[in-house]
Formats: sequence, structure tokens, C-alpha cells
Amino acid sequence: MTIPEKALEWALGIASDQAHGYSQTNRNGPDYDCSSLVLKAYKQAGVDIGNATYTGNMVSELTAHGFKKVSVNFDTCAGMEPGDILLYHKGGTAGHTAMYAGNGQIVHARGQSYGSPKTGDQGTEIAVTPYYRGQWATVLRYTGAQAAKTVKRYKVETELPMLQRGDTGQAVRVWQLIVGVDADGEYGWMTKAATLTFQTAHDLEVDGEVGPLTWGEGLKSTD
Repeated sequence: MTIPEKALEWALGIASDQAHGYSQTNRNGPDYDCSSLVLKAYKQAGVDIGNATYTGNMVSELTAHGFKKVSVNFDTCAGMEPGDILLYHKGGTAGHTAMYAGNGQIVHARGQSYGSPKTGDQGTEIAVTPYYRGQWATVLRYTGAQAAKTVKRYKVETELPMLQRGDTGQAVRVWQLIVGVDADGEYGWMTKAATLTFQTAHDLEVDGEVGPLTWGEGLKSTD
């Protein structure tokens, strides 16, 4: 399952669970507003979203953390892919965001007017609805090409483990970003091949395992 698929799966689960409603006051669970729903979905999928907190700073933050703007047909939703983030912002707090769910549908937290202010969803506060044109101005798609500063953050905050073929997880994804392969978090044969090439180029022991010396050389390349 890809990262956008994981994010979408989580958002759809929230929409189908009446324990979760809409709130701008208590927006970080169990209730959400439009932006916290979308951002939490990608955080749950393992993506560093930087300092993105609302529709007004989502474009600048997310494009620095593995997302890119894509061209689509806003009238028909042609060109959109499941997991794409739709958004617009008009200053202050005026804006909205949603996630494309495929098959001409979106999932979004759309307001207490579809339920009540009480915790939980008494109506359709968070729901899957048909796509509509509305005021959408931007579509962001996760590509995994995260900025180098993301790798540096791991250098400071994380004790990076020994990696070898068969390993999975966030540390593998960081290493994949360094050696330039698809950052899927799975240390497969392509990652090992890239590691062997990296070790050869840096006069390291060529064993395909990412130990302290290999990590050290890799992190130097992100400075």
C-alpha cells in the first residue's frame, strides 16, 4: 500500500466512525476540522508534514516535505488520484481542504452545520461526498521526494539503526532518500544495490549493510 493510500484509508476510517465529528476548538482528535483531518491522515501514514497546521500554510510546508502541485481539471476532477489533497485559502481562516477518494468522491471534515457542536458526529460532519467544483485552487500530491532538511532532523533526533535487506520502517525511508531510490520504507534489492554503489563510491566496506560508517557518510551528503 502506498503512502497516499494509507492516508486515505485512515481518513475514510474516521469518516465512517461516528465517534469523530467536526470541531475547530478540539481539532486534534477525536474531533477534527478540515485541515487537521487531512494533515493527521498523512502523519498517520508516516509523513513528516513540517509545520503545516491549517489551509493557509499547507502549500508552503507540504511542498517542502514530499508533496508537489499537480495540474488537474477542477471542473471534472480528471487527473486527480486517490490521496490527492485539494485546497484553497483566501486569507485569515477562510479556506477548505479535502482528500480525493477516487471514483469522483472526496472525504472531508465539512462543519458542525452538518451535525452539532457535541463531540462525535451527530450527522455528516466528516463524510465522503461527491466531488464538487467549489473554490478549489490547488491540488497537492505526495511523491516522497522530501527535502534534505527532513533527513537532517533524523540525524539530530533519532539513533539510526543498522540496516540490511529485509528491514522496514522510517529509518529505511531516510536512507532511501539519501541514496536516491523510491522511499517506500522497505529495504529490498534496489535499496541494497544503491547502498553497494554508495559504499563503493565512498571507499567503505561494500557489504550492502548500513552501519555507523555508512550512515555517517550518507548524512554528510545532506549537509
